[in-house]
Amino acid sequence: MSDKTTLVYLPVPINSHWFPLIERLARSEGWTFVTREKGAIEEQLSTFDSRLTSSWQAGEDELRFLSEVVKSLGDIDPQPEFDLALVDDMVYLDMEEGEEKDEILDGVKTWLYLIDSPHPVTDDFDDDSVYADRVVGIRSTMQSGTLIGLETVPLPDSTNENLQQTDRLLSTTGLSVTRLNFDAPGGGAARVLFPLFNEAWRLVRETGVAPSTVDYLSKQMLGLKEGLFELMSGENRDLLAIEGSALGRATMWNERFTPSVDWIPRGAGYGVWESLENTAEPLAGPEPEAMPENILIVGTPHLVDLWRDRIYQASNGRLEADAWRIWDLAAVQESEIKTISQRGPYDLVIEVLIGPSDDRQQLLTLLSQHVREQGQVWVQTLNLPATLVVSVIPVDLCAVGFTGLPSLGDKPLIELSRPRNSDGSDLLRAAGLATMIGLEPYEVADEPGGVGGRLLAQLINSTAYLVRDGILSSDAEADRLVKRLLGMESSALSIADLVGLDSIEGVLIGLHAFLGENRYRVCPNLTLRIESGAIGQITESGFYV
Repeated sequence: MSDKTTLVYLPVPINSHWFPLIERLARSEGWTFVTREKGAIEEQLSTFDSRLTSSWQAGEDELRFLSEVVKSLGDIDPQPEFDLALVDDMVYLDMEEGEEKDEILDGVKTWLYLIDSPHPVTDDFDDDSVYADRVVGIRSTMQSGTLIGLETVPLPDSTNENLQQTDRLLSTTGLSVTRLNFDAPGGGAARVLFPLFNEAWRLVRETGVAPSTVDYLSKQMLGLKEGLFELMSGENRDLLAIEGSALGRATMWNERFTPSVDWIPRGAGYGVWESLENTAEPLAGPEPEAMPENILIVGTPHLVDLWRDRIYQASNGRLEADAWRIWDLAAVQESEIKTISQRGPYDLVIEVLIGPSDDRQQLLTLLSQHVREQGQVWVQTLNLPATLVVSVIPVDLCAVGFTGLPSLGDKPLIELSRPRNSDGSDLLRAAGLATMIGLEPYEVADEPGGVGGRLLAQLINSTAYLVRDGILSSDAEADRLVKRLLGMESSALSIADLVGLDSIEGVLIGLHAFLGENRYRVCPNLTLRIESGAIGQITESGFYV
């Protein structure tokens, strides 16, 4: 920053969520703020103190500081020339064409156009606009009402000088800044966050899982600091619903962004927000008389390894399962089958083969011969409901579905589902065994992905689409944005490497087939990686390996 003081013109309403940005700028050096509406802003400050406190969680010290900033605003010169103007999009659209707009804005080198809606910034500037070559859009990234980052949005006519001056300004705020490649409706964060919120709400409405359970499972399965409903409840929920619907319209009702019928419940509707005060209840079932002695985990290699490690950790090292890793059922050797026969019979078989139902039924038919009487078989539901594959398992065995992905949080969870063609007591028996092993069982609907797998697949697919759609230039940029947005312990694409890109693809293909909706169309970037053999850690080739 040069020694020269840079003037910033400020036509921004005091009740805007942009004021945390203004406060940060005011605390940095080199900027002097001027405005024409000083008296009006002072009046609004006293009116909106309470609203500011609730909307961006400002304490008394912050409000006192902000009040001093507003009181110290300078008046503009009769013929002003400014390096920068912070222009709220709604304020600009309300300004009438004519002398005032020309007098103020003609003297500004670069506009930081603060965007408060999902519509493209370009819509506000037609081809004849004399201002279009001075504008750089700014979108906010919010978390629980707090400004945590910014997205800069270049317009077709934005110049390098505009962009560089914007970078210099925003670098003084201490906020994380992501530069988008073009003026995409909603920006980057919203195109990940809203589909994820919508998916969480659909799980409540369509599968009958309690909001508190979806919230808890989303937190634990994705490794979030807060569950998805907690994140939603920290925002202005009425505004979320409005913006979510607006994003659908702005993207021409692209199914990835089209909200479900009632979208996020507003206000206190449906009792959703009140129910979050309830604790998610694990599924309780009778524990077996003794710890299982013999466990087999069979299927796709990386899922086998993940669950073998999870069983060992959950049981505090008491259980070490046999592992049978299969890429292709047709390539299984007779010697492998003989080994399984010799090590059996098994108390519990966990099947995690990603593949068509015919292959899985063939495998389960074989495995059922090596399960102890009254033993249990858990089948993964990543790409198929358990109902479609368990019919070959003898009725005297306990057969249930489970999501197929281990939790990423600090709790060893397992999502269990009851196949329609399974005895009703099987689910409780499986819950009792899971509890004895050290897993925390929760009941979910018998649909592809359960809760955690479905949300994780949606998250990873949306992250990959940020690059596919050209909004960001690299997977790493998209991954950083999403990790910061959700407060994740591990990033979305590093999780994809861990669980395998084919696992994520399996969930999306399963949902697309089961529900018949294009919102679950697999991002081509994921498909191409998988087809090239870049599945993740297991193949030593993925997003980060």
